[in-house]
Amino acid sequence: MLREVGNILAGSMREYFDLAGRYGGEEFLLILDETNGEDAVHIVERIREKIESTRFAQVDTSGKIIENQFINITMSFGVAHLNHGADAGTVIQAVAGADNALYASKQNGRNQTTLFKEKI
Repeated sequence: MLREVGNILAGSMREYFDLAGRYGGEEFLLILDETNGEDAVHIVERIREKIESTRFAQVDTSGKIIENQFINITMSFGVAHLNHGADAGTVIQAVAGADNALYASKQNGRNQTTLFKEKI
């Protein structure tokens, strides 16, 4: 399932501008170049809706696909805007801001996108 979600994310990125990768166990990091916070939220919402509407094949404990059995998943997202030319410390702050926004999405009912409001 993680691989399929990764494929959805990768397929949603602009080829020469954006980057998607696995950041942790079940976490992904998306970098949307030259995109402000509000526009990023709209992009991420489209991705979230695509994931929510995808029927993922169910697998057994050995990893074999169970025929005609599917599951649906939802994802929560946090978004932070980072100004161009930021140094490494500021990038770390942006990732922390996105992480805070992610936890706000989870605390407010999950399956949503939250924009970190503080300036970075």
